[in-house]
Order: sequence, then C-alpha cells, then structure tokens
Amino acid sequence: MTAAFMTIAGLAIIAATICEVFSDLFRPGRSGALSDWIGRRLFQLLRRWRRATPLAGPTTILLVIAAWVLLLVVGFALVYSPLYPLDFRTSIGEVPPHTARFVTVFYFSFETLITLGYGDLVPQSTVSRMHHVQ
Repeated sequence: MTAAFMTIAGLAIIAATICEVFSDLFRPGRSGALSDWIGRRLFQLLRRWRRATPLAGPTTILLVIAAWVLLLVVGFALVYSPLYPLDFRTSIGEVPPHTARFVTVFYFSFETLITLGYGDLVPQSTVSRMHHVQ
C-alpha cells in the first residue's frame, strides 16, 4: 500500500511539474502558479531595497528553474523508492545496502535528471529500467 501511494504521489508531482513547465514556457500569455508565487514573493522581498529590485526578474527565473528540477527529482525519487534496493545494482553488480533508501533514490534521480548518470547505481529489473528512461 505504501509503495503504491509513493508511486502515485511521485507521478502526481511529476505531472503537476510538467504542466507547470509547459504553462510557463509554451503559453506566454499565462504563467504558472509556482512561477507567479515565486516572482511575487521575491519582488516583495527585494522592493524594500531599491538597488536590488532589478535583480528580481533574473533571480525569479533561476529560482523557478531550480524549483522545477527539485520537484522532478522528488517525484522520480518517490517513483524509484519502492523499487530500491532489490531492483538496483551497484557498479560491481551487488545489491546496494538497505540504509538511507530515500537519500539514495534522491541522489539517483538527481544524477539521472541532471546528467546521463555516473553508473555507480544501475536499475536492474525491467520495471525500474522503464522508469529510468526519463
């Protein structure tokens, strides 16, 4: 039950983030709720210092992209979590240790999303490999 809940929660976070990204990037007349919230809060914060106000726009772009990446990493980590450690192997072919499950799948999700992966942790089963194709 917990595994199914984590997978559904992860897929919901991924879907919501992708909708947010497409809303911001491909519908310029509209903007996503997350980017609006970050932009408004940052402008309110920087409005107190007149010299810092011009930094609100560029900083908002960086923070929104960082939020998208973080949400996708968390979403994929939730999807991978029920599959870890039995469906994964280390670079030397061993089953990874059972300790720090979420930290490890968070690391795996981050490295897969940001790079092509280091190869130190590899999905082994067909299901986990299908999830790995991000």
